[in-house]
Amino acid sequence: MIFSTGYQVPFPDRIVESYEIKGNSLRANVSYDNLWRVLLHFINAPKYAGREMEPLFFFMELPASYDREKQLNANAEVTKLHKDVYYLDNLQADSALAILQRSGELLLNDGTVEFGFGRQFTHDEIICGKYNVVTIWAQNPSQYEFIFEGLKFPRIPQLVTAWDTFTQDHPGKSTRVEIDGKSVFSLIEEYEPYGLYLAETRED
Repeated sequence: MIFSTGYQVPFPDRIVESYEIKGNSLRANVSYDNLWRVLLHFINAPKYAGREMEPLFFFMELPASYDREKQLNANAEVTKLHKDVYYLDNLQADSALAILQRSGELLLNDGTVEFGFGRQFTHDEIICGKYNVVTIWAQNPSQYEFIFEGLKFPRIPQLVTAWDTFTQDHPGKSTRVEIDGKSVFSLIEEYEPYGLYLAETRED
């Protein structure tokens, strides 16, 4: 299991690529070298099944800056941390793939961002979460099993993620990554001209 650059995991050998389905979610450990394939197949899943493609949205969750935290905490001592959630709506599949081609290396390696894509009508979503945990939310998550079966991931009853191995003495660590002088926070300004907007701020 290869973790993204922005993560330090104390016992990486305990984590294996596999997935579970519970309720309306499919959750998987995905090695860095397979993340692109998983996202690509999610985006194109309706086409593979012979269904009509529908518009997509892109989203990313970033930790609020220190200045914003001071505002959100009424300029007092920062006692609560927040996330800013950004959306970019009404994307066709080729536009979603263009985001991955343009910014995927940064998004997939950074340890502070969680991001993904969703379908605007069915509301199925894929989220690339921390420590290489990918979650798909859908009314019928089993329709996405083909993605992981094609990568030879076993389906197991109970997924063990990196989070399950952390202890007080052996914590995980997530850090910001810069590539060519850009961080994920640079993407806010980069995609605002295309319609990226701040949708909400919530406690972390």
